[in-house]
Amino acid sequence: MSYIEVEEVVKDYKIKKRNSEQSRVRQLLFPEYELKRAVDHISFSVEAGEIVGYLGPNGA
Repeated sequence: MSYIEVEEVVKDYKIKKRNSEQSRVRQLLFPEYELKRAVDHISFSVEAGEIVGYLGPNGA
């Protein structure tokens, strides 16, 4: 029996786009966003007594 069970976790962040073609006022009033996926369908389980760490591609 798993102590912790995680299935199909997904996390997206909304990040403001910077467009050099638009004026700064327009960017302030009408910001454009793009989605960046930080976690894509992660599943894992942890048994009682286990010690677990998760490292991303940059080591964080």
